[in-house]
Amino acid sequence: VAIRDVLIAAAHQKPIVLALDDLPWIDDVSKNLITFLIDYIDDFSNTPILLLSLLHSQDWWLRDLVVKIAPEQYASLVLEWMSLEESSAFLDYLLPGKGVPEPLKAQILRRANGNPFHLSQIVKLLLADQVLVNHSGEWLVIEDVDSIFIPNTLEGVLRTRVDRLNVNAREIIQYAAVLGTVSSLDLLRRMADFIPHLDYHLQNLQKLRLIPYPFEENESIDRLERTLVANIVYASIPQQERFAHHGWIA
Repeated sequence: VAIRDVLIAAAHQKPIVLALDDLPWIDDVSKNLITFLIDYIDDFSNTPILLLSLLHSQDWWLRDLVVKIAPEQYASLVLEWMSLEESSAFLDYLLPGKGVPEPLKAQILRRANGNPFHLSQIVKLLLADQVLVNHSGEWLVIEDVDSIFIPNTLEGVLRTRVDRLNVNAREIIQYAAVLGTVSSLDLLRRMADFIPHLDYHLQNLQKLRLIPYPFEENESIDRLERTLVANIVYASIPQQERFAHHGWIA
């Protein structure tokens, strides 16, 4: 109630935009707060407050709630999956030049299924595995196209990228997952200070955009990538190890 009253009072001073992001990883307290505010949306009548949110399919609880309570105040802009032509053009943008065989292109496009983020992660996996190597502006395929394995799902692609890291890099990624997506690089360095060649691994993981990188140009995209990777890695850590890591942080 207090938060509602503060928002109303602030909006009377100047219009407010409440921007909600990262809803797939929302905690219960925040979800309950949003639900409460929407349940009492009539209290915001004649109050200049705009609720703006990027929704994924798993966030439809918010859409359904708003449509049920205040359908006349709801508007949406739906972004469809990319068409095959758009996906092909995006792939050409990610892999400019000649040499990518059409069968490999077809396999990449089939796995990505119109999801641009999924497509970009497949490309990163193939480059990290050196399946594709750029030589003087032309792409060389190191393996036989029929033997190249591309996981079916986005989670599978991200998990494979993590599994390809060496044991020290994977341990650093585990610490980063425990710290959270908005973690302190200094704290991560302190947790992993016993790992040999720590600076080398940190720099490599930053280049791979798997831990925070200073002055990131595509911060929202990189943050999404790190969050998805952190969720996968965190779920793989045995519970006792998680408790020990959290205890160290505390």
